[in-house]
Amino acid sequence: MQIEVVLLKNVRGLGQIGDILKVKKGYAVNYLIPKNLARIATKEDKVRYATLKAKKQEELELRMRMLQNIKQFIQKKLVKNPIKIEVKTSSGGKVYGSISSDKIKQALLAKIPQLRTLNPREIKIDMPDKIEYVGKYAFDVKINAKFGDKEVKEVVPIFVDIVSISKAHLKAA
Repeated sequence: MQIEVVLLKNVRGLGQIGDILKVKKGYAVNYLIPKNLARIATKEDKVRYATLKAKKQEELELRMRMLQNIKQFIQKKLVKNPIKIEVKTSSGGKVYGSISSDKIKQALLAKIPQLRTLNPREIKIDMPDKIEYVGKYAFDVKINAKFGDKEVKEVVPIFVDIVSISKAHLKAA
């Protein structure tokens, strides 16, 4: 026989706080309830859980649509208008210092502010260890976002122009 319980704490392998689950009566009575991990679910708990679950699903769908919009924006806009990063270079076009994935990520965030809705750890730029010269580069932006218990993995190519800061620009600064 099974009964419905509401979890009072996260229980590994079972569920999260607030989840309503059907478990065997003996498991609930002998383990979950005495250890204060769960209690018997009431009608009010079930209504609240259903409302919360629907709200979470709505938020999940909204975030997933937003991610698709960001992906489409990157694919359409950044092909024609690549990200531009200005750097100091030698006369031969060799870059002084380094261009990190963080620098490219910051330029990407400046161009597409909607990306800020994602956790920065969910965005990874796949690029070579070192960029030594100015030029046009293509990189993959890997978005690995978690939406509730769903994991979405997207790979979107971006184009980056690494350009030298002109001497006139340096004198003005």
